[in-house]
Amino acid sequence: MVLMNFVVIALLSCSASAAPIPKMRKEQKSAMAVQASGAIQDVSPRKSSAAVRTEKKAARGAVAIAVESTGMLENMPADADALQGPVADALHSAKAELENQITEQEKAKQDTDLALERAMLDKEQKEAELAKALEMYNYWLSQHALLTEHIQNITNTISSLTNLSNSQQTELDRLRTAAAAKHDAAMMAGDLEATIESLKDQIAQKEQFKVDTEATHETLAAKQKTDCDAAVQQLSDSISNITSAINDAQAELDLLTAQHTEVKCSEKEAKNENICKRCSTGEPCGDTCISANKTCYHDLGCACKDDNAASLLEDEPSEDDDAHPLQKQLRDAKAQLRKIIAQHQQTIDGLTTDIQENEARKSDLQREKQRAMEDYDNSLKELSDQKAQLTNSSNIATKNKVQAEKDLAEAISTGTAAIEKLAGELRDSITEMKAERARQEDARSTQITTCEEDMKALLDSQGNVISAIKSELEQLKQQKKDAESELEDIKGKHDIVTVPTVQPGEVGHCETKPTLCESANKEQCTSDTYLAVWSVTGTEAKKMCKWEDGACKTKPTLCESASSDQCTSDTYLAVWSTAGTEAKKMCKWVADTVQAPAGDDNAAATGDGDGDATTAAPTGGFGGLR
Repeated sequence: MVLMNFVVIALLSCSASAAPIPKMRKEQKSAMAVQASGAIQDVSPRKSSAAVRTEKKAARGAVAIAVESTGMLENMPADADALQGPVADALHSAKAELENQITEQEKAKQDTDLALERAMLDKEQKEAELAKALEMYNYWLSQHALLTEHIQNITNTISSLTNLSNSQQTELDRLRTAAAAKHDAAMMAGDLEATIESLKDQIAQKEQFKVDTEATHETLAAKQKTDCDAAVQQLSDSISNITSAINDAQAELDLLTAQHTEVKCSEKEAKNENICKRCSTGEPCGDTCISANKTCYHDLGCACKDDNAASLLEDEPSEDDDAHPLQKQLRDAKAQLRKIIAQHQQTIDGLTTDIQENEARKSDLQREKQRAMEDYDNSLKELSDQKAQLTNSSNIATKNKVQAEKDLAEAISTGTAAIEKLAGELRDSITEMKAERARQEDARSTQITTCEEDMKALLDSQGNVISAIKSELEQLKQQKKDAESELEDIKGKHDIVTVPTVQPGEVGHCETKPTLCESANKEQCTSDTYLAVWSVTGTEAKKMCKWEDGACKTKPTLCESASSDQCTSDTYLAVWSTAGTEAKKMCKWVADTVQAPAGDDNAAATGDGDGDATTAAPTGGFGGLR
């Protein structure tokens, strides 16, 4: 558009500066066409020379110029002499300006393509960094969820311990108040019995709390180990993929930069060169085999001569991968150009022979010319023409040979440059992937170290919790023992005889019924999948069973702490907070048989006179005070 406007302005300026045409002079209008090269051609119809002005300063007629819609000037047939003038100069300048703009635009496009390539590389790098950041983000999110779960578990533990502490404090306050207010031995003994029962209940709760805490700790430790193993495995898989990519790139680089220096297969094997075909009867030519009577134009390739082969086939299947496509393309181009050069050389040799024969025949004819000049003039002329034609053909063949040699050199240069460029890119890629693999290995080592430290901290924390629970259990047991000892001292001082406190009509104790533990082998007895109670989750053998004296037995449950009513209840649970372990199904009441002391007025015995009797429990916690 700029060029078209420029041309129109130039034409208008030239028309405005032209002298006016006298009215009395009738002249023919001329049509001018501007060629792409800048030359101006007159394409107006030709009339008689009388109608054409010959004055130097005559007025110019209307000028017709064909301009395409794209701004380019329409090409017209050029006259032998290009016209000169302001329009032609303007068009020449416009053409030169356009060529400069085209050159600048091409440079700008090259810069833009280079910037685009760099931007794409930057984008790939940032995407890789984003993926790494996202991976770390997901890792810390999982850590946040895990720590939140740990905090919730600890909060639950604190709540449970707080309730237990409040219960203990209440009991302690009650005991302190009772100790200050009560002085009667029987009341003190009752308080001690209540304290002992309370301590038993606290011990049972603490034991169950300990079991539940240990199960929670095992679950948390297993989850953390699973998460760490998954993270380490992910990094290991990433390292394995990067290593595979490095090996592939290295294999392609080795194939691309492979050099072949030997023809025989044995010598190639000694130098560890790639072999793709073994030629038994033919000859190796580049990467294939040809007949012995054919000419090879290829460089040494992956095909080799197998002198010891007994096969009658010319070549055998490929042992290794074929040559790299760039190497093959370069070798084929070199071979094709060498073949063309050889053909040109054959043509030159043939023409040289023809010239020599022509010279010899010419010499013969010249010798005969002395005898018959008139007869051989025409023959000499024909031979001279033929010689000139042959010489011209020889020169053309020589030029073609030189051009083919230039093409060969250019092909070698271009192919070598392409190979070097690809080899450089592969080396850079291998270096980057090795660096990435090193980063992944460092990340894996860091992940393993972090997991080990987290697991150690978790185990230490869990060990501290269990130790605290065990310490509290020992303290409660010691308190119970002290209370029992104090109760026995009171009994001794006041000469009190007691029997276990039972409910009316209740003589015996509650025991746990046999479970599937008794049917388990040693491996099942400690399994965390084998269930002691059929289809009841929470009764795993690891928790319910014990291996003792060569057999699997059921561990004591809350049945051993149950009263006679609780022992047959369908709401009392033999396993803490585990549905399906109701006492009605899991517990049994066992009657106790005792020896009645002779002359004991307090023992209401019934029997057959053999001294064995089942004692009836008194209504109080003591056998009576005397």
